[in-house]
Amino acid sequence: MREILLRIMPTADQPADRAGVLSQDVILAVDDIAVDRVGEVLRVIKGTEVGNEVTLTIFRSGETFVVPVKLGKKPIAQDDPEE
Repeated sequence: MREILLRIMPTADQPADRAGVLSQDVILAVDDIAVDRVGEVLRVIKGTEVGNEVTLTIFRSGETFVVPVKLGKKPIAQDDPEE
């Protein structure tokens, strides 16, 4: 039994939002690799180039779905001192 549920909060007009991922969705896997922490998601997609696609296995309303997501560039925060 999973002890941690990883929920995603898609940002408007970003890749997850465009793919139809909803805020109540729970991410179970990325490219068939089980994840339960944000760091694990980042580790799995780290080597994937912007513009390539990953598949998210998500749990929503009692059902499991596989959703393809085309990766985009990380949005720059307005208060990001590095930019």
